[in-house]
Amino acid sequence: MKAETDSEKDFFDCECPYCRKEVSFPKEWTGTIQACLWCAQNFVIPYGPSETPKAVSLEIRTERLLLRRLKVTDTSDLLEFLSDKNSLMYSDMRTMTQEEVDGWLAADTKSEPCLNPSLDTYFGIELLAEPKLIALVSFEYRGERFKGAGFDLVVNKQFRRQGYGTEIVRGVLEFAFERANLHRVAMGCCSEDTAGLRMFAKAGLRREGELIESRLLNGKWMNMTVVAMLQWEWNQSAST
Repeated sequence: MKAETDSEKDFFDCECPYCRKEVSFPKEWTGTIQACLWCAQNFVIPYGPSETPKAVSLEIRTERLLLRRLKVTDTSDLLEFLSDKNSLMYSDMRTMTQEEVDGWLAADTKSEPCLNPSLDTYFGIELLAEPKLIALVSFEYRGERFKGAGFDLVVNKQFRRQGYGTEIVRGVLEFAFERANLHRVAMGCCSEDTAGLRMFAKAGLRREGELIESRLLNGKWMNMTVVAMLQWEWNQSAST
């Protein structure tokens, strides 16, 4: 029997939960998101060869909503709020024409369904009661070094003040902490966006501080309130 070398001891093999091919990763990568070398799909590296690798599914169901990848048929629903400047007042997202939305969706739906630190992952938020997209989430994965993420959210103004925003945020947090096994979710919310700050508070995020004139939105420098949650805080809130 061949003796295991020191370099081999620092790696272990596991099976990709998507393509079922064997891949090898450094042991210090356990618990992090990595892409399969064969199919490029993301999954959470297990803590040992006895554990099963965890697929990072890009779909979450809440009580009333489905968080999913975008489809080319989402154009008309997206245009209802992406073409409205007032709906994007406190968002980094910009207004778009139908032609721009069509081009963007065509490119996004052809991309690999995986988390990439250099590209945002987009979730369309669909009502379970009917095939209607009511919101869009831009999810920023910050890589294995930080095990963190942030996100931006825009809800169609016709569906605001109905608790959907809070439900969406909880769904995104479930994805981040339970599917992607991240350590921290944090982002800035415009300090003038009182409705947004209430939404984040209801979803359980903490206020960590305020950054003075840190973001240029619609030609004006805005103060940003940092809101955040850690994985252990999510686990604690989910168990109550």
